[in-house]
Amino acid sequence: MNYEARQGMYLHPTLMITPEGVPLGITDMWSWARKAKDEPDIKESLRWKEGYQRVCELAEDNPETDYVYIADREGDLHDIIELADEKQCSADYLIRAKHSRLLQDGSKLFDITKAENILGQIEFTVSSGHGKPSRKVTQTIYSKRVQLKSGC
Repeated sequence: MNYEARQGMYLHPTLMITPEGVPLGITDMWSWARKAKDEPDIKESLRWKEGYQRVCELAEDNPETDYVYIADREGDLHDIIELADEKQCSADYLIRAKHSRLLQDGSKLFDITKAENILGQIEFTVSSGHGKPSRKVTQTIYSKRVQLKSGC
């Protein structure tokens, strides 16, 4: 899958859970197999945008329910932010930031979140791979609700 000797498919499900963490089921699923490097392929980041769009459809069909789309760093995409910014979707989103985006007040996201709002730290071991040995990592977790500057 990430090199020729591996075979299989990728699966990217959208799982619905309650605020208490009770799983309700999978509401959307994106699956694909990568083509050879020299063949044109789909843009894999599309799975995040389409997942958010499915949650938006659910939010529109069920206005009495609050929906929050949660995404990893790969989901830190301008397309998702643009959909929400243009009020095309009533679902909120929570994204593990990859980019230090510009905020409405002119500051940068990482500068603001790292200055305060530490939720905690977690230690874990990153497995060895690609010629690199395993290593112990300490990750600090920050959280802050912000308003991104439109168009950024």
